[in-house]
Amino acid sequence: MIILQFKTTTRSSWKTATNKSHRLNGKPAKQRWYTNGQKSCEEYYENNQYHRLNGKPAYQTWYENGQKSYEEYYENNQYHRLNSKPAYQSWYANGQKSYEEYYENNRLHRLHGKPAYQTWYTNGQKCSEQYYENNQYHRLNSKPAYQSWYANGQKSYEEYYENNRLHRLHGKPAYQTWYTNGQKCSEQYYEHGKWKIK
Repeated sequence: MIILQFKTTTRSSWKTATNKSHRLNGKPAKQRWYTNGQKSCEEYYENNQYHRLNGKPAYQTWYENGQKSYEEYYENNQYHRLNSKPAYQSWYANGQKSYEEYYENNRLHRLHGKPAYQTWYTNGQKCSEQYYENNQYHRLNSKPAYQSWYANGQKSYEEYYENNRLHRLHGKPAYQTWYTNGQKCSEQYYEHGKWKIK
């Protein structure tokens, strides 16, 4: 296979003769730099698909100050990372984590009562959590599968799911929201995805 390198002062890319991004031996097929020389992006491809093994990101970017901004883990062009580590994560310019997502075989998935998707504000305050198993909202033991908070730390809403259906028993709401001052705004009752009148 013939591999060609295309390079300028701010970018480099490796492609096949048929214009497919491709590079082996654990080296990036595409790279970009800021004008100050700081690397801005690396992308790893095999046969025009994002792909990198051994627990390393196939796509990663940096801010101009050198702070990591994104990491994405792919195998055969699908989000995938094992050992309870995020396949997609990002940071603010100040170094604070902004969000992370957990995937197996391109499906949001995380076990042991931990969120598969979570976000934070720039000050480190938790913004939201979502719980998935096999790409479906799911959390047991009467705990919310989807919850979020205002920047002041006050809970803004909760949703309870089992097997991707809104569900909560014992006369408790499966969906509820609050105002920023903590006052309850709304609540709705569901069992097995069906709306219930209290």
